[in-house]
Amino acid sequence: MEHLAEILEQELEEAFEVKNKGSLHRYVTLLAENLARREQNDKEHSEFREVFLRIDTRIEEGFRRMDERFAAVDKRFEDMQRTMDQRFEAMQNNMNLRFESLQQSMADRFIAVDKRFEDMQKNMDLRFESLQQSMADRFIAVDKRFEDMQKNMDLRFDAVQKNMNQRFIDVNRKFDMMFRFMSIGFVSLAVLMSIYQFLS
Repeated sequence: MEHLAEILEQELEEAFEVKNKGSLHRYVTLLAENLARREQNDKEHSEFREVFLRIDTRIEEGFRRMDERFAAVDKRFEDMQRTMDQRFEAMQNNMNLRFESLQQSMADRFIAVDKRFEDMQKNMDLRFESLQQSMADRFIAVDKRFEDMQKNMDLRFDAVQKNMNQRFIDVNRKFDMMFRFMSIGFVSLAVLMSIYQFLS
């Protein structure tokens, strides 16, 4: 810069009539300093522009990478959602099949229990009717000869009949309790299955 100031000062002295060399020297010095500042400003401006361009490029690259990562995350969530939907659907189908199988099995077992109860009831009725008929025949045969025995047999028959009736009442009560407990159990099971399906 000092060399440039000297050249400018010499050129101006030769080109113009200089009245005050100190003033000329100060003018040339200011001019050279302004030129140096402008060159420095241009250089700094160029450097700042390059820095801003690099920053902009890095920001764009960062946004591009973030978009790629978000896209990958979205794809993973979609795949996870699809897998979970498939697993829930398979579980729902399996639960439906098992519930239908359980319903059919329980229906078959109820039918079998009803049939056994009906057969037992018929057998008990036949045996009781046969016993009544046999006892009636025996009482008719010995009625004339053994009146006292007939009275005693009537009392014993009444006692036997009362005992049998009490036993039938007890059996019916037990079967009623068994069917009530089974009905409550199946209703509870159906409610639990419905709640599980609703929560699923």
